[in-house]
Amino acid sequence: MTKKSINIVPHTHWDREWYFTDAKSKIYLVNNMQEILDMLETHKDYCCYVLDGQTVVLEDYLSVKPEDEPRIKKLVQADRLKIGPWYTQTDEMVVAGESIVRNLLYGKLDCDKFGGRMMIGYLPDSFGQSAAMPKILNGFGIDKSLFWRGYSECLGINQTEFLWEADDGSQTTVQLLPINYSVGIMIPKDAKKIRERFDEALPLLEKYTTTGDLLVPNGHDQMPVQQDIFEIMDIMRKEYPDYDIKLSTYEDQFKNIDKKSITKITSELLDGKYQRIHRSIYSSRADLKSANTRIENKIANILEPIASICYSLGFDYQSGTIEQIWREMLKNHAHDSICCCNTDKVNKQVENRFVTSEDMVDNLTDFYMRKILEAIPGDEDKLVVFNTLPQDRKESLKVNISTPFDDFDLQDVDGNKIDYDIISKESSVVRDEAEDSLKNYSKYQISICDEIPALGYKVYKILKSDEKRNSIITSRDKSIENRFYKIHINNNGSLNIDDKKTGNTYHNVLLLEDSADGGDSYDYSPIEDDWTITSEDVSAEVQTMSGASFEEAKINYRFKVPKNLESRRFKQADSYVDVEIRVLLPLASSNIELEFNVDNQAKDHRLRVLIPQNTSAKNSVADIQFGKITRAVYDKAVDVWQEENWDERPDTIYPFLNYVHTDTQAGLAVLSNSVREYQIIDGQAASDTIAITLFRSYGYQGRKDLLRRPGRASGTNTPTPDAQLVGKNTYKLGLTSEIKDVAGLANAYTTPFVYYAFDPAEDLLLNKSNVEVPEKYSLFNFEISGIILSALKKAESGKGLVVRMFNSSSAPQKLNISGVRKITSELMLDETEKCKIKGDSQIEFKPFEIKTFMMN
Repeated sequence: MTKKSINIVPHTHWDREWYFTDAKSKIYLVNNMQEILDMLETHKDYCCYVLDGQTVVLEDYLSVKPEDEPRIKKLVQADRLKIGPWYTQTDEMVVAGESIVRNLLYGKLDCDKFGGRMMIGYLPDSFGQSAAMPKILNGFGIDKSLFWRGYSECLGINQTEFLWEADDGSQTTVQLLPINYSVGIMIPKDAKKIRERFDEALPLLEKYTTTGDLLVPNGHDQMPVQQDIFEIMDIMRKEYPDYDIKLSTYEDQFKNIDKKSITKITSELLDGKYQRIHRSIYSSRADLKSANTRIENKIANILEPIASICYSLGFDYQSGTIEQIWREMLKNHAHDSICCCNTDKVNKQVENRFVTSEDMVDNLTDFYMRKILEAIPGDEDKLVVFNTLPQDRKESLKVNISTPFDDFDLQDVDGNKIDYDIISKESSVVRDEAEDSLKNYSKYQISICDEIPALGYKVYKILKSDEKRNSIITSRDKSIENRFYKIHINNNGSLNIDDKKTGNTYHNVLLLEDSADGGDSYDYSPIEDDWTITSEDVSAEVQTMSGASFEEAKINYRFKVPKNLESRRFKQADSYVDVEIRVLLPLASSNIELEFNVDNQAKDHRLRVLIPQNTSAKNSVADIQFGKITRAVYDKAVDVWQEENWDERPDTIYPFLNYVHTDTQAGLAVLSNSVREYQIIDGQAASDTIAITLFRSYGYQGRKDLLRRPGRASGTNTPTPDAQLVGKNTYKLGLTSEIKDVAGLANAYTTPFVYYAFDPAEDLLLNKSNVEVPEKYSLFNFEISGIILSALKKAESGKGLVVRMFNSSSAPQKLNISGVRKITSELMLDETEKCKIKGDSQIEFKPFEIKTFMMN
C-alpha cells in the first residue's frame, strides 16, 4: 500500500511593510536571507526555499548586499531558491489589469537575470481572487495557481484541487492552501506538541485532497528559515509512521493532480467563510486608493501612449524612467500596502510613493508634449492637444494659456479659427529666462471643443486678434443641460436627471448617506443601534456656468453629522462634512462628470453617495481586469453565516475598477477615476440604488469583535488617527445611461484629452530638437465597439511598439487597424512571440479575450 505523503515546503511570506516599515523589514530580511543562503548551500538535501514569489525581496536584499548576487544566481539556476513570478505580492481586487500584467512582466525580467522563475501564480495571502487571473497567468505561460483566501462550498469548491477557468476559456490548475500558508510554521521539536498540531491538521488536509499529497508550508509572515527541520522531520516520522514525510516543492504538489477528475470553477473567489477576505477593505484610506486609480490611468491611458506617439516620430522613449514609475507603483500594490491595512507611518510611505510617481508621470507627460510642440515649424506660440484613445473623438477641454496678447485666436492646421470661451483671465509679469527680461503676460483659462485624431494630436497656433471672445456665463439657475440630459439641482443639492434618449427621470441622485463605522483598516463595521442619516434636509447653494462647449453646476452645502461614535449613539449631529459637488455636462459626451470636494470634520463614520436606478435588479455588473463580472445583489449566505460560523458576514460590498451598473440594461452606470467600492441597496418604490463609498473614517489598524467580523482583531490594535481622514479630499466619479457601451465610455472617462501650452513662468529651458513633426498626427485607429486599448508602449526588448487590446463584450469581434504602423506578430503578455501576422490580417477576438501585438 502506497503511503500518503506529507510534503513540507520551506518558505517565507514577506510583507515589505505592514505594522512595521519597509526599513525595518529590510533589516530583518538581510539577516534572514543570509541564513537561507547558508542553509541551501550547506545542506544539499534541503531541496528548496520559496522566496514568497516576489522579486522585490531580492531587489531589497541586493541593494545592501550586492556581493551575494552570484550565490543567489547559482541557487536559482539549480532550482533550489524559488523566485518569482511576481515583482510584488499584488492585490487582485482594486488594482487594474495593466498593473497586474506589469507586475508579472517586471517579475519575469528580474527572474531572467537570475536564471529562472517559479511558474506558479503564487498569491498566498491576497484578500480574494479575481476571476481574471487564469487568463493573465496564461499570458505568461503559467497554468498553475496556489492561494489561500476566498473559497467556500457556496462557490462549488469542496476539494483542495480544482480547475479555474476565466471568461475567455483560459484555465489554471489550482492547489489550495486549505488551512493557511503557515500550518507548518516553526514546527516544535517536541513530539507532544507536534501531535497537538498535526492530529488536528492532517484530517482536514486529507478530507479535501484528491491526490493524497498533504501540503504543509513551513513558514509564515517574515519567518526565518527553520534550521532544525531535519531533526523535526525525524520526530514526525516516528509519530506518523503511515506517512511519507519529506521536504518538497510546490511544483511537486501539482504532479499528481488528475485534471479529468477535478471540478471546474468559473468565478471570482470572494467568500469569507474559512478565511477573512475583508469584503469592505476596498474603501480603507480612500484618499490613497483614489490616488492609485488616478495614477494607474495616467500611466497606462495617457503617458505611455504619448511616449509611443513621440517614439514613432523619432523621439527617445524613456523606458528607464517609465519602468521606475511602474516599480514605485507596484511596491504600493502589495496586498497590505494598497489595501492600506497598515499603521499611519507605513501609509505615509505609501502616500509618498504615490506623490513621487504622479509627479514623475505628470512631468514626463508634459515633457513629451512639449517636445512635440517645439518640433512644429514656426515661431508662433502654440497649443497641442492629445487624444490617446484609438478613435477620433470630439471632446470639451479646459485649457490654461499664457500669452502676451490681450486677445487671441486659435488657428488649426487648416487655417480654421477655433471657437473658445473664456473662463477666467488675469495679468502677470514673468521672467523670460532665455532673454533674461521681464514680460507682461495674460493668463487665460479657456474652454474649447474640437475633434482630435486617434492616438494622436492636433496643434493650434495662438495668434494676436482684435476680436473679443465670449466669456462663460455664470448664474444662480438650478438647471444645466446638453443634448443627452437635462439636470435640475434640488434644494438639498441632489439631482433630478432627465434622460432625453429614454425619457427616464432619475430623482434625488447624489444624496449622501452617513453611517457609523466601528470598524478598522480592514473592514467597515456598523454599530448596535446605528443612526444612519442622509443629506436630504441640507440647504445647498448652487452656481451654474454655461458656455459653447459645456455646462457646469457647482453645489455647496454643509452636511451635519455626529462627530464620533458616542455622539452617534445619542443621535447628535454635532459635527459636519462640508461638501462641494461639481457637475460637468460636456457638449459632446454622454458622460456626466462629477467631482466631490469634501472637508470632513467628523470621525468614525462612512460616507456614501447614492444613485437610484428606477428599476429593481437581481444582479450588479462591474468591470474586473480585462472583463466584467456579474454578482448577486443579495447573498443568501448572509442568512446562515452565523450558524455556519463564517469568519466574516458576506455583505454584498464589492470592488469595481472603472464602472458598475445593474443587470437590467437600464438605469445609470457609475464610472470612477477614484474610489472603487459599491453596494446595491434597497431604494424607494421597488427601485434599487447603487451606493458608492466616498470614504471611511476609522481610528485603528485592527479591532476585535466587530459586528460583521467577530473574534480576534485583524492586524494590531494600533491607533491610526490619519485614517480618520479629517480634512479635505477629492473624489471623481461619472454617470452615464449608455449601458450598452459602458466599457468604452468608462475608458473615455478615465482617458481625457491632455494638452500642453508653454508657460514662461514655470518651464525649464530646453534645446530645440532636430526632429520636425506635422501639426496633426495619428498613429493608428480603430472603431470597433467593445474593443478596449489596454496598453501602447515600447517593447521591453527591440524597437517595436507593443499594443494590447481586449474584448470587453460577450460577443466575438473582428478588428481592422488602420494607420501608419503595421502589426508584425502576436505576443504573449510577457512579450514573447506567439505567432507571425502577415499583411493587414483581420484580427479576431473571442469574448473577453486579451490580445497583444508587436508593431514595427
